[in-house]
Amino acid sequence: MNRGLAVVGLVAASLTAVSATATAQNVAPPGFGVGIDAGVITLSPEADQREWGGAVEGAVRYTWASGFQVLAGGTYGFAGVKDISENRTLWGLFADGRLLLSMGAQSVVPWVGGRVGYVSQSLNVEELPNNQGRGEFRGTGWSASGLVGMLARLSDQLAFEAYLAFGVAPFGDVELNGEKLPDTSNTDFTASLKIGLVYSFGG
Repeated sequence: MNRGLAVVGLVAASLTAVSATATAQNVAPPGFGVGIDAGVITLSPEADQREWGGAVEGAVRYTWASGFQVLAGGTYGFAGVKDISENRTLWGLFADGRLLLSMGAQSVVPWVGGRVGYVSQSLNVEELPNNQGRGEFRGTGWSASGLVGMLARLSDQLAFEAYLAFGVAPFGDVELNGEKLPDTSNTDFTASLKIGLVYSFGG
């Protein structure tokens, strides 16, 4: 009797695991895929200096049957600067690790993940103080972010994606017209909300 109950329990656990994996695969089939996202971002060292902007990104991804994904891609965007009319332009390269969290839904699956990236920002100012003319400020640095999002199945190979990202981006000394300005390094706090589409090739 006890042996029979144990077998039933083992079979039930196996079916649950298979069902969870199948759920994730319905939204993100195992194999390669591509995605594009766009949304709003903010990037600033202090809360009272926060200005919002926008960004678009594209990435290639690979999904395992377990629901783990890796992504590699690039992003381009802009963000405002407190008390300055010009916007900063941003570009970067990034790599993500994500885990799909199947929770029984057949068409919507949440996920969590992390991102590391290399970010460059530049700001062109039409008139520098003291009549110094036009100037270009540039800074680069590595970034790290935590991610939380969801995938919603639209078809066998197409899914809608939405996610939030929060992180930090330490920048080294800023360059002005190619010359480094000492003691100008800082750490920006970043946040973004993006939505987009993911196409899975499978296989």
